[in-house]
Amino acid sequence: MNWQKFMDEKEYQRFLVRCLTEHTPIEDRLRLRTNADFCRQFAMDKVVLIEFLETSQPGKMKELSRIYKAKRDEMIAQAANLEYASQGGSLIHALKHGVSLGQIHLDLFNPPPDSPLEKGVAADWKKNIFSVVGEVWASDGEIIDHVIFLNGLAVATIEMKSEAATKSDSKENADDGYDASKQVAA
Repeated sequence: MNWQKFMDEKEYQRFLVRCLTEHTPIEDRLRLRTNADFCRQFAMDKVVLIEFLETSQPGKMKELSRIYKAKRDEMIAQAANLEYASQGGSLIHALKHGVSLGQIHLDLFNPPPDSPLEKGVAADWKKNIFSVVGEVWASDGEIIDHVIFLNGLAVATIEMKSEAATKSDSKENADDGYDASKQVAA
């Protein structure tokens, strides 16, 4: 890519997505998803959340299927949403402590190993699914350029600014373009 070339905001967005999904080692890549995969009601990608849970905790997911049948995935999404909403909006708390449906506890995240010698923990860590979605509608009229997900849960947002915007706008105007109203609400 010619760095001298003027890039507009869309070109920056495409460049960022390529960097996150293509130009990293295969085991470190973020999975590219579409904004159609984003569930605005719960601020998550339910398909990826369920995939992570089925891969990392198949026995528990089988038991939840037996109990909740066709409503299993919706019950899990609601429980995850309630967990981080009940902790003052702390997704980090939910990731650290997981979520329970009745007597069944689900981990929403597998922590990294403390040492390379922890082979089992390292294998579990690799079951985490990192993904990115572009142009997410956080609310009516509010689009976030990119959202980064961990196991289907929105953990970070990225707002892109073009060279034209940074040259012609003041820092205050750029800051106004990314304010509290653009946070992905749970």
